[in-house]
Amino acid sequence: MKKLIVLAMIAASCSNDVTISKEEYLKLKGGTSSYYPKPFYFKAATPRIMVYDWSINLGSDNHEYLANNGINSFIVIHSPECKKCKKL
Repeated sequence: MKKLIVLAMIAASCSNDVTISKEEYLKLKGGTSSYYPKPFYFKAATPRIMVYDWSINLGSDNHEYLANNGINSFIVIHSPECKKCKKL
C-alpha cells in the first residue's frame, strides 16, 4: 500500500507539461500562421504575355521567399522585403 502511495506521489510530481508560444507550436507542427502564403505583385511596365502568380511564403529558417506558380518554370527567390532581414 505504501509503495502505491509513493508511486502515485512520484507520478503526480513528475509533470510533463510544457508551455510554448503559438509561433513555436506552429513551427514544431510544420505549419505557419494564416498570414502565409500571401500574394505578391510586380509592377510591370509592359503587359505580361505569360501570367505568373507570385506568393510570399515563410521558409523553415523564418525568412520570406517569393515563389511563382510554375507555369513555365518554378522559381524561388529570397524576398527583398523579408521581415526577418529588416529586423537585423
